[in-house]
Amino acid sequence: MLLAAVFLVAVYSKMRERSALRAVLRFLAPSMGPRVHALVAVAVLAAEGALAGLLIVGLSAEIVLVGVIGFLAVTTLALGVLRMRGYEGGCACFGERSARGTVGWPDLLRNGILGAVTVAALLLVVASGAETPPLWTFPFPGVAAAAAVTASVVLSYTMLDGILAVRSARRSGVSRNAVGAAKQ
Repeated sequence: MLLAAVFLVAVYSKMRERSALRAVLRFLAPSMGPRVHALVAVAVLAAEGALAGLLIVGLSAEIVLVGVIGFLAVTTLALGVLRMRGYEGGCACFGERSARGTVGWPDLLRNGILGAVTVAALLLVVASGAETPPLWTFPFPGVAAAAAVTASVVLSYTMLDGILAVRSARRSGVSRNAVGAAKQ
């Protein structure tokens, strides 16, 4: 459920603010034209959306979880390239909001944690040997608890992201009034 929620938030954020993803793609592959960047952006959104949907439905969990691991590996590699090349913007993993600041260790750590959660889920699915049922077939208390944990993780990440943004703004000499104006 956590992985599906993360992918759904990422898709929604990128669809709302497409320019951040385009900027990242232009930096990663400057020789490709805007049409190729647009196609890659659609492919990224489609992959994230498909993985989220398949995680919710519970079809072929082993294959889907391997797909998630592959997707996270590719995006982590892209984050590493952005960082090594000195990209001034953020990762745009969650739209324009995550495009502030520069790609850093929190982005890489987030992907590492998501990868570890995915590997753990894959090992549990393989060890159980049973077919993974769709999310809506689980008892309500279990789904509610998983939703609460997922919300807590997302809120914790959002708070950490906000704290790091404020620290970054202070280091760069941006006044508190400018930070408040930027949020509006």
